[in-house]
Amino acid sequence: MKNVLLLVSLVSSVAIAQQKPVWVLPEVNAPRVQRVLFDSPTAGQEVSCYVFTPESYDTDTERRFPVLYWLHGSGGSTPAAAAQVARRYGEAMKTGQIPSMIMVFPNGLPMGMWCDWKDGSVKLETMFIEELIPHMDRSFRTLAKREGRIIEGFSMGGYGAGRLGFKYSELFAGVSLLGAGPLQLDFNEAPRAGPKGRDQVLGTVYGGDMATFQAQSPWRIAEQNADKLRSGLRIRQVVGDRDETLRFNRDFKQHFDALKIPHTYRQLPNVPHNPNLVLEALGEDNWAFYNEALTAMSPAVEGMFQGVSCEGFYKRHVQGICTNGKDSIYWCWTDVLVKTDTQGRLLKQVPVADHHGDLCYRNGRVYVATNLGKFNEPPGQEDSWVYVYNADTLDEVGRHRLPEVVHGAGGMAHHEGKFIIVGGLPPSVNENYVYEYDEAFRFLKRHVLASGHTEKGIQTVTFADGAWWFGCYGNPAVLLRADEGFRITGRWDFNASVGIVPISGGRFLIAQNAVVKGKGNQAKAVVARVDEGAGLVIEKP
Repeated sequence: MKNVLLLVSLVSSVAIAQQKPVWVLPEVNAPRVQRVLFDSPTAGQEVSCYVFTPESYDTDTERRFPVLYWLHGSGGSTPAAAAQVARRYGEAMKTGQIPSMIMVFPNGLPMGMWCDWKDGSVKLETMFIEELIPHMDRSFRTLAKREGRIIEGFSMGGYGAGRLGFKYSELFAGVSLLGAGPLQLDFNEAPRAGPKGRDQVLGTVYGGDMATFQAQSPWRIAEQNADKLRSGLRIRQVVGDRDETLRFNRDFKQHFDALKIPHTYRQLPNVPHNPNLVLEALGEDNWAFYNEALTAMSPAVEGMFQGVSCEGFYKRHVQGICTNGKDSIYWCWTDVLVKTDTQGRLLKQVPVADHHGDLCYRNGRVYVATNLGKFNEPPGQEDSWVYVYNADTLDEVGRHRLPEVVHGAGGMAHHEGKFIIVGGLPPSVNENYVYEYDEAFRFLKRHVLASGHTEKGIQTVTFADGAWWFGCYGNPAVLLRADEGFRITGRWDFNASVGIVPISGGRFLIAQNAVVKGKGNQAKAVVARVDEGAGLVIEKP
């Protein structure tokens, strides 16, 4: 049977191989999108791609921009498809939801699989890595380093983004797989391509050799590079629950879990195998991935990496910090909310109700977990809220009552369309609770965190690199880590109880409070990096 399959594959491959690859795509007529040609020694001729540049590329002529490499699925690249994706992302750049970036839409051929073919007739991987990326860095004002590149793709493009991003992780800050396939090792089953399409691809690209297919797969490449993938690389996997590739995407997620590679996995309800529907379903939540992956590229944010002190002295101690990912840090001082620049210089401060706690930034607003002084109390005595502020002016714009947070709200974060609230804990309770809300603060679920007792519960929370991090008071203070399902994966003596913010590359800003006699409280944010033995370790300035 295997010989028959191989014969069918090889016969099919001959038919496709006789069709000469079309390396030059049609011209495009769309705002800010252009066709770019470059000489490719690998292809032996000119090769084209489509390139989108943001409006600020023309006005800010000294600035260098990050690059998003967007890989198409089977069927090939078209001017209309590239223009449609560029328009969606360009609007998000205009509104400040993501940083301004260059978008590159390479030509991966209709069924090129984004790899070098076994017979050597097509070398897409070589062309992409050794020719296209260097050409872009020479021809455009790119941020030509790892922190300035993301690779993303849909379907076959998701497969390509995975295999290239995992193999060359030193080149990319983020890897995004949308409806990716084929992710399975056993290519005898191909729900999207069908038996005939599978035979054509296996024969043409992989020489009819299943071992070659497996060696090229993201599955194997992730295994071989697992150590490198565990540090600093943002990895996202998204699939619709009506996508034919769902089962294989789930298997791939479990493979990543077994390899202990940090990543986020999102399964979208009622979404089939369609890139526009995937992006529509993600909505505004789509943009968090790019902001997180590109945090290190912004010169303004890089200033935060060295640590910073908040200007001024305050009557009460600091309770939490967050940033807008661009140019501001927000500090909550129990009854004063403060906004500074990335050097700690005061921009705005407003008095707020006692007791404001940990906070997070989301789409131009600052959200603060608030308990009005009723904390660590038995159920029925809490007064839990989230207060909402305009991130520019610090004007209060809303409040949300949280009766489900029974021991008082203390900390909060936002992740993939959900707000996460943590809070206080009476002395006799030996587990913590994590409360999940939707964007409108409708209660969704309470998670039990098998943490053991922590003094006064959990004060701060954030999500980074596939894990939840929780800062707790105590003597010594306790740092907890949990996976995406809120299963505890680490507990250390480390103080992140008054502020923890992810920045990049497995690094965090950690707030520290100090009492200065006769003046009041003062705070600074220092940089810590992940350490498996100690949880986090403070970096020296």
